[in-house]
Amino acid sequence: MSGFIPHELSYFADSLLELNMAGNSITGSIPSFLEKLSNLDTIGLNDNCLSGFIPEFFSEMTNLNLLVLHNNVNLYGSLNGLCEGTEFKNDGMIAILSDCECPINQISSIECDCCNNCCNRDTFQCYSMNDEHDVTSSYNLETSPNGIPKSFETTCLSEKSRLWIEKECPCTILIDDVAQCTTNCAAGGATRNNQNSMA
Repeated sequence: MSGFIPHELSYFADSLLELNMAGNSITGSIPSFLEKLSNLDTIGLNDNCLSGFIPEFFSEMTNLNLLVLHNNVNLYGSLNGLCEGTEFKNDGMIAILSDCECPINQISSIECDCCNNCCNRDTFQCYSMNDEHDVTSSYNLETSPNGIPKSFETTCLSEKSRLWIEKECPCTILIDDVAQCTTNCAAGGATRNNQNSMA
């Protein structure tokens, strides 16, 4: 999916509980009409090509429990409106994931004192803010029909990301219907993530 976040979503302001558009090539900024979707419990916009200022209205969405924004091209701003110090302002909130500053990603244009995980868009790694040794893969495990993680097919990957995929995750293999990276592209069932790569 490419283009902008469709304005038609605002027609479902009273009924939409989850918005998951992760792992696409959506461009532009986060639109202001999302503020009308006040019943949203989950917003997943990670692994896209979004850019621009992160709107402050997220902090006013009292039903929001999960906000995932990591691996976007050039989002900037602050998510601290969702925080009270290092804790969530909303007691029911379970996670905020973004490309904020943490040991694996020292330079970031997103401030978030209460994020659970901070992610590095160049290496597809997320760092747990609660456990400095807990570093996990952040690529979107939902695969496209050809078996490649959707995160790897987005149109706005950085050159660093492409090099990481070529070196660290040249192929993917489905294990229990979940895509996992492998450097053994000769393994049975492995799918090459970069069709032009000879790795």
